[in-house]
Amino acid sequence: MSRGRQSTFVKNTWGQRMKHRNLQTEDWSRMAIDSLFERGTLPDWREFVEALKKDETLAKETLYMCQTHQNKDSAKLAFVFVEEFYPELLQ
Repeated sequence: MSRGRQSTFVKNTWGQRMKHRNLQTEDWSRMAIDSLFERGTLPDWREFVEALKKDETLAKETLYMCQTHQNKDSAKLAFVFVEEFYPELLQ
């Protein structure tokens, strides 16, 4: 990222939650997953995985986004996490 250009994400450490561009919430909505797929950093992905482990609804929303999102590399990565934590959703 070039100097002077503001990042769409707040620098994230394990104690902070991901800030989603143009969103008023820090919850993992479809828009937030879209933001992760497009611009997520490693700490953002770590936060997502921790949330995913605890939330089957998030896993279902993630599967939907994996099917419809244009960034197929991020979608494949997210799919692997869902497959790991919720294999029963894929049957």
